[in-house]
Amino acid sequence: MNHPLFRSIFFWYGLLFAAFSAIAFYAFQSTYLLQNEKQAQEEQQAREHLETLVQVWESGVLAQTQSWLNELDQEKDASALEQRLRRSTPWFDALYIWDKNLYYPPLHVQKTIDVPQNCDTRSFSFSPETCIPPFSSIDVSNFVSLTMAKELSQKGQIKKSLRALQWTPTLDASISEADWDLGIFLSRSLLSLELDPQTIDVDIVIDNLMQLNAPTLYTIPELIDYNSRNSALTLALERIQRRMSAYAKIKKDRKKLSLTKELHVYSDSYGSSPYLFIAREQSRGTHAAVQIDPFLLLKEIFREQSKQKDSSIRPVVLDVQDNLLFQFQELQPEEEVWVKIDCGQLFPHLNAAFVRTKVDSDPLRRQTWSLFFPLILSALIAGLAMLGSVQAERRQREFVDRQQAFVARITHELKTPLAGIRLMAESLQLGIVQSPEQEKQFTERIIAETDRLEKRIDEVLQGTRQAQLKKKSPIDGKKIIADLSKEWSVRFVEHGGILRIETTGFPRIMADKMLLIDALKNLLSNAIKYRKEDRPLRCILKVEEFKSHVEFSVSDNGLGVPPNYRKSIFQRFVRVEGPHRGLSGGHGLGLAFVEETARVHKGSIRCEDGILGGAKFVLRLPKR
Repeated sequence: MNHPLFRSIFFWYGLLFAAFSAIAFYAFQSTYLLQNEKQAQEEQQAREHLETLVQVWESGVLAQTQSWLNELDQEKDASALEQRLRRSTPWFDALYIWDKNLYYPPLHVQKTIDVPQNCDTRSFSFSPETCIPPFSSIDVSNFVSLTMAKELSQKGQIKKSLRALQWTPTLDASISEADWDLGIFLSRSLLSLELDPQTIDVDIVIDNLMQLNAPTLYTIPELIDYNSRNSALTLALERIQRRMSAYAKIKKDRKKLSLTKELHVYSDSYGSSPYLFIAREQSRGTHAAVQIDPFLLLKEIFREQSKQKDSSIRPVVLDVQDNLLFQFQELQPEEEVWVKIDCGQLFPHLNAAFVRTKVDSDPLRRQTWSLFFPLILSALIAGLAMLGSVQAERRQREFVDRQQAFVARITHELKTPLAGIRLMAESLQLGIVQSPEQEKQFTERIIAETDRLEKRIDEVLQGTRQAQLKKKSPIDGKKIIADLSKEWSVRFVEHGGILRIETTGFPRIMADKMLLIDALKNLLSNAIKYRKEDRPLRCILKVEEFKSHVEFSVSDNGLGVPPNYRKSIFQRFVRVEGPHRGLSGGHGLGLAFVEETARVHKGSIRCEDGILGGAKFVLRLPKR
């Protein structure tokens, strides 16, 4: 055992045992910590994704509302615009225009109707047996039908009452072009549903009710405490109550609402009929508002997001007590609320959340193999490490030699600027400089030269990186830009901007995925760096399919690139000089990398005019 060989073996085996024991202890201790860290990272990523989702959705709603108000500013027929928006957008509800007076919707004007005495329920000459159609006009028929039906139903004569309700105009008529009293007509429809739901299609009643403005709705007494046995009609009546509440708010407080050209959000989140409308001052000095139905809007919030492939996670909206709103599917026993955030300025009293399938809260207790596997692997690695130590040491020496040779070459190229710095420093040391002003100038020049030298070193080191094509694989262009949008949308929002993606066709290519992603990241980074400070940043990431190639483009509304630089900008160390560009960073290498990526793929890159004087970079790659 005293032989050096045995002592060596004992030493190495003892070292191996100590290493194995240390790794075993570390594995037991760290596996659980790593699992918790992974869960925390997943939660943070989910929270960031949810924040992006809410921000993009909210900005989209406000932008859509702004567009509608702009259209209303130019539209002469507000009623036609309102009906068109109701048909095209489920969560749009109503338009309002006012200053000191409420111009739209107009007040309901009750028509004067000459009712025959034998049909007037208030007259002594009233006779249900002789009060039968035809009448002198549709308005008379409409009015008499309602009064007769009410009188007969109160006497318990339901069949006669239903026959009276079938007089002209018939209850299945559309009111889109009606010239009779719509309040009376809808009162007949609701009474008919109450007496016998089979007499009229409830969908027709709902559609007709949704077309009415608040002033007309106020003339229908049946809407007050109307007890419907149809769930769809109940939801429609609740929406109508919200429309009437918003109208009452605007009519009452229109002189108190202090509006500007910016959008202002008004809501009654906790009322019995919670409303939501967005208002601003129009170009002609009037005020206008767009009423949005909050419940239908919430239902639309995550509709597209809910179609994602990962069905184990779905977005929902919670109330102040963390209960799901009724628009969303209830929590299943196997589900749990994962992460939640505030629901933005439109719904500050609510929370957006991700619901997921419950995960194992104690994986270590049930996944014993996942604990012992690192131990076995550690033993194997320790043995292999001993066998390969000599080779690893040799490779390390070769790496250090190559690194030192590279540093020596670079240092040789930088001796000239260093000599200038040394000369000025020696001048200061020898006392050649007499005055404090000259000494300050020399000091500032040394610092400036040092900064420039440091930047030069960084540029040289970055310039050594080249785009090298390693392996091509099939790539879905839509997925590439969708993934980039998820990653970069948050950064654009942080800089007050919006990133939008667009696709055409089915863009699939053979390319080096990492090179392509790095190239597109360089272009997105430039869009943020070279933005204009005096306007919100807008950027479009687009992929288009053509017959033999696919084009990826990044368009922005930033500083842009002058025409005489649009070819040379792709050369190494070339930058466009000018006002505000020096503050953006970069060394003229990012676009060179993009050009190299295009070249190794046998493609091309070009620069064009972007949005409002910004830049547009088009990366063209062959499909094969």
